[in-house]
Amino acid sequence: MRGAANLIEMRKRRKAPAMIFLDADKERLPFPDWELHNVAGERTNIMHLQPEPGESLGRLDLRCLVGMVVVISGKDAARVHAVRDAAIAAKAKRVIATVQQQVGHDEWVAFKTIEYTDTAEKRWLNC
Repeated sequence: MRGAANLIEMRKRRKAPAMIFLDADKERLPFPDWELHNVAGERTNIMHLQPEPGESLGRLDLRCLVGMVVVISGKDAARVHAVRDAAIAAKAKRVIATVQQQVGHDEWVAFKTIEYTDTAEKRWLNC
């Protein structure tokens, strides 16, 4: 999983980010500064994870999420549900998952949340 090695290293040092963003989409995130967001330093508050292309969602090793707040997002509901369920099974402290739909395709792009899950609020909503 992309970004997991830095998170695991941080957890081995008994440190943890305040929040982990886990992107469930198949496409790799195009952020040029990806690694800057995932440096396992002392002051890292947010880390990003993403399954590698072709990685089986049913076989993800998410032990590094134990006790963590995890925010999952993606455009494919089945993928978001699979990653959400895996994070819950890994005993994440709180899992917030959103299924999003892209709105606009020209000069601007926005995303509309069409489904929302929050284990802290025990809500599973279609928006």
